[in-house]
Amino acid sequence: MKKKSWIAYCILFLGLILTLICSYYTKKTIENQSEETFHLLCNEIKSKINLRLQVQALVLRSATSLFSVTDSVTKEDWTFFYNKAKIKKNLPGINELGYAIMIPKKDLQRHILQIKKAGIPQYTIYPLGERDFYSSILYVLPQSAYNETSIGYDMLTDSIKRKALFYARDNDISTITQKITFTNYSTNKTEAGVMMVTPVYKNGMPILTKEQRSLALKGWVYNDYCMGNLFEGIVGLIDKFQGEGIHIKIFDSENYSINTLLYESQNNTSYEKANSVKKSINTFIDFNGKKWYLQFSKNHERLWTEYKIAFIVLIVGFVLNFLVYYVVLLLVTITYRANLIAENLSADLLKSNEELEKRVQERTYALEKLTQKLQENELQLRTLLNTIPEYVWFKNIKGEYVFCNSMFEKRFNVNAEVVIGKTDFDILDREVAERFAKTDKQVIETQNAIEFTQTLHFLQEERPSLIEII
Repeated sequence: MKKKSWIAYCILFLGLILTLICSYYTKKTIENQSEETFHLLCNEIKSKINLRLQVQALVLRSATSLFSVTDSVTKEDWTFFYNKAKIKKNLPGINELGYAIMIPKKDLQRHILQIKKAGIPQYTIYPLGERDFYSSILYVLPQSAYNETSIGYDMLTDSIKRKALFYARDNDISTITQKITFTNYSTNKTEAGVMMVTPVYKNGMPILTKEQRSLALKGWVYNDYCMGNLFEGIVGLIDKFQGEGIHIKIFDSENYSINTLLYESQNNTSYEKANSVKKSINTFIDFNGKKWYLQFSKNHERLWTEYKIAFIVLIVGFVLNFLVYYVVLLLVTITYRANLIAENLSADLLKSNEELEKRVQERTYALEKLTQKLQENELQLRTLLNTIPEYVWFKNIKGEYVFCNSMFEKRFNVNAEVVIGKTDFDILDREVAERFAKTDKQVIETQNAIEFTQTLHFLQEERPSLIEII
């Protein structure tokens, strides 16, 4: 039995190896698909962010077209543009859309008086101090208590904003500042954000070179936003993060640090406690020479959730293998037992055959002894019949002679071989033969002996004889 069981064990072993191989390749396929999906999602998120920046730049560039039509854009014109462009609906998340003018030092007092006469008596440019050039925010929307305080603010006094303002002026492009801290009044928390600016040039002046653009500069249109509001404003972006378990960080320089961190999809400490990072991608968005560095990472999902199919393949494979093993082992056991039964039956048959042969031999020997005894008895009987002084013969039921003794042979001068096998009709005349046949029949029917005297004409010889038929 044990020698036969190795077949079942081999099938089980090979099946388990095959199941493990299938599970491994299923796991690798899932990982490859997950990796591919992760890259696709990261590229989708990156594309949405880039598209949003391009749309905002397009809106700012559209706003500059107001100033190419006329040199005197009023607050009402600015409000009309804001409402017509549906900024709040089309670009949700923007804190403010504004226009700031560039003012040389020599024109500062005249500018302030002009704005006061236009209906803003408390207007002034701040922070105070003497500078060669000033900037001042004239228009800002949407209207709010916080945005109203921006009127008159000189953005050139902020080194981060000044760098972006001059870079946009010198290159005639929309650009983004480095990280700026804003107060998010919807949450009353400080958040990282940026400002996008686009230069506005005076009508009719050349702007082919950097020097020409510097002389022709009239001001800037800008918008600023908290990064959290920006991402909430990009339709479906937050859902992508949460639904796919993707963690994203955005930095405004290659130095990945808390100082350069613009945005993080969730608190990093809680993220790292809850999950171990499985895969990550580092990439960047280049917006007119200003780069944002994006760091995507995907957490470890629960093993069953991520490798469900691989686990199913493994479990089903193990179950099927053990079922096959059980069936094969059962067949081996049945075959073994059938062979054992057949062997036992063969042994029993062989034993029975030997016993039968022995009995046959015994019976054959007994029969031979009996035959020998019968032959001896027959020989004795023949000897007796041949020695008695009487005529003796035997017939069968058909009336054929089967024996005649020597006295019969001598008396009638015939050989027994001539008489045996013949009937009375062959060796006697018909009348006598018919009487003998009638008498024989009567003896057979009555089972009694009959005596009678008959003259026999036997083989052409006529002699009277007393005959007793038994």
